[in-house]
Amino acid sequence: MVQVCCMSGETRNPAVVMPRAVILTITITSVLSILAAAALCSMVPFDQMGDNFGFADALHRTGMDWAAHVVEVRRL
Repeated sequence: MVQVCCMSGETRNPAVVMPRAVILTITITSVLSILAAAALCSMVPFDQMGDNFGFADALHRTGMDWAAHVVEVRRL
């Protein structure tokens, strides 16, 4: 979002470009978030998910351990 606002000073018509850029950014991130949630729920049934259930847990349960290690971030 900061990058979008910084670039607005270099556009020809920032009053038109800025609202479009912000709306497009929010729309794209919302769609990606919905698709990620749908993918997670299609891997493991909802009733089998715990409180801190994530993609790494779902990938472990489906037997894709190599992919789980790629997306997993461990706390130190």
